[in-house]
Amino acid sequence: QFAAPVKMNMPHPVILLLFGAFLSAAFYGVAVGVPQEWQYLGNMVKWWYGIGLYIPFFTAGIIAGRNDWMKSIEKMETWIVWMLRTIVVGFWILMF
Repeated sequence: QFAAPVKMNMPHPVILLLFGAFLSAAFYGVAVGVPQEWQYLGNMVKWWYGIGLYIPFFTAGIIAGRNDWMKSIEKMETWIVWMLRTIVVGFWILMF
């Protein structure tokens, strides 16, 4: 392996939502703050996607896969599942 294994239990879904809010702020900040001439630096097109989406989700996917987070999702309490569903429907209503 390239790096030492990271053992980490799945965080509470509310903490994941807060981290998602932070990533959306980073996405917006980089989209607004990076000048147009730097937008295509290197081979990365649109850096805000890389910093706000690609790199964090790739890293989280590796950590989740190595630590069996899917088992934690299967065992999640009912009220948490319904809270997350309500949040998703709320965002759908706001967006559309």
